[in-house]
Amino acid sequence: MIRAFSETAAIPTSKMKNSVWTGAVGNDLPVDSPSAGWSRKALSNILRKPGPISRIAGAVDLALFAAAEWASPHAEAARGRLVLDLAASARQSEGPGWKNLAESAVTAKHVWDVHALTQEPLLKEIGIGLMEHLLRNENAWLGDAAPRTEAVLALAFLRANACCPRPDYLAAADRMLSRLTDGSAPDAPLNGGPARSPALAEHAWSILALTESFLTSGHRPHREAAEELLRELFQELWDRERGGFMDPSAAAGSDRLVLHENAVALEGAWRLSELKGNKHYSDWAAWGIKGLWSKLASPREARLARVWELLSRGRMDFELVAKPEDRAPLLAALNRHYLPRKIISFVHPDDQDYLQAHKLLPCDRPTLFACKDLRPVARADAPKAVAALVETLRKAHRDDSR
Repeated sequence: MIRAFSETAAIPTSKMKNSVWTGAVGNDLPVDSPSAGWSRKALSNILRKPGPISRIAGAVDLALFAAAEWASPHAEAARGRLVLDLAASARQSEGPGWKNLAESAVTAKHVWDVHALTQEPLLKEIGIGLMEHLLRNENAWLGDAAPRTEAVLALAFLRANACCPRPDYLAAADRMLSRLTDGSAPDAPLNGGPARSPALAEHAWSILALTESFLTSGHRPHREAAEELLRELFQELWDRERGGFMDPSAAAGSDRLVLHENAVALEGAWRLSELKGNKHYSDWAAWGIKGLWSKLASPREARLARVWELLSRGRMDFELVAKPEDRAPLLAALNRHYLPRKIISFVHPDDQDYLQAHKLLPCDRPTLFACKDLRPVARADAPKAVAALVETLRKAHRDDSR
């Protein structure tokens, strides 16, 4: 079988045959796509505003995407603003009296992402300080944190460990991920009673943390746990009439479609569409963004615009051919880079049918391939060669966007 040893679908969903829609949306959902240049308008609005962009929901994520993916002048403007903003925000996060560990963890993740993109030494110093802050306050979150907090802490420790490997970072991430998968999910029954409805924010952030763990390690149970959470969201909270997810925790009479949490959940749907080869997930994500954009969003809804970019541009495809015990060096070298569209296929070297079909031979040692349109454009069989491989794939994608 071609996929006998492949741990993630290697065919980009954008290349798969269109599937028949299955009644996931009602008749009233608008079919118009967001306007051309929506994401760039959103970024321009953000960069024109005084003060830290980190105060605007999703703004740092969109600026990061622009800095990594877009051509100048957008990329240079975003990079400069990110370094200054995050340095100031992180200093505040470390200060005495900082109580919101979830927000501190989000700041830490952003610091490490920008460091991976810019290699700014100041951000590495600040990032280490932030992680020490989180570790010092372990008693404040371990065992008591809500799943959303555990998920963003896991993301922060995973990114920190990717950029600056340390056993205590990895151990902290493992503790958080274990709690997300040990049956203490937010919809678990209380005192033997009926199961509660899924919590949108908690499920959404948990999906991102679990898929990030899979991309960081190749640990398949985390990918499967993320898909289970996504299915619960679609089954319980999907709004067939408008698209997007409802938030059962919203106050009575308020609009039950929460933009930021929807964007997080829809990014998880895009990731799992690529990781599992299930085109329905990306179809639903596209419908969700169209419905939210046409009904609720404005050009300033930064994170939703970023997810639309993910869907529109598609995956940045890597194939790692190695036995599980041999993956770590190449995988660690790849994960040091900030690649928001990164999807990794983990392929066993004994799967010769798969390797031949995807032109991934010869492989006499662990090898990482960068692929475009299902064909390799570069390969690396040593960690020191991964940076050049990443840049080759980036150039191939930039050439296409001209």
